[in-house]
Order: sequence, then structure tokens, then C-alpha cells
Amino acid sequence: MILEKFPGVQRLSASERLLFVSELWNDLEAHPSALPVAPEILSALDQRMEHFRQHPDEFTTWEAVKERVLGRRLLRPACPDFCQSPGMAEPARNYPK
Repeated sequence: MILEKFPGVQRLSASERLLFVSELWNDLEAHPSALPVAPEILSALDQRMEHFRQHPDEFTTWEAVKERVLGRRLLRPACPDFCQSPGMAEPARNYPK
């Protein structure tokens, strides 16, 4: 296990380890080109991009998806504080308004 190579990390408290992981993630995120990508993944991405180029009509833009989803939300009738869906034992909570 990699942690065995870094005993100082094991001595950190849970909150310190969480902060350490967060800082480590931010550092990796800042340098994405330094991360290795398996050839199989690159090949799969190339195949998907080629499929997209050959069949663009099979795909939906993010803007269209957002418009469709947000449009549905705007058309949904307002729900009272207590919403009950058929077949549910408990009332629905946190209904999006």
C-alpha cells in the first residue's frame, strides 16, 4: 500500500488527511497533462470522437439538454409542502421548486 511509504501521512488526524487529499487533488488538477492515460482509454475516446464526427445527429448539445430540462421544471406545477407520489410510503421531501 502506498501509505506505508509515507508514515507521516498515517499520523495525521482525519481532518488533516482530508485536507491533504484535497490539496493533493488540487495539485493534480492543476497539471492534468502530467497524469498518465492508458492507451485503451485514449483509443476508446478516439473511437467515440470518430463516431460523433460521422453521426452528429445522434447527439444532443449541452445547451439543448439544459433547455429541455429547465423548460420542464418551469412547466411543472407548483407542489405544496406535502407532496405524495402514488405508491410511496413516505411523502416526497425536498421537492424542487
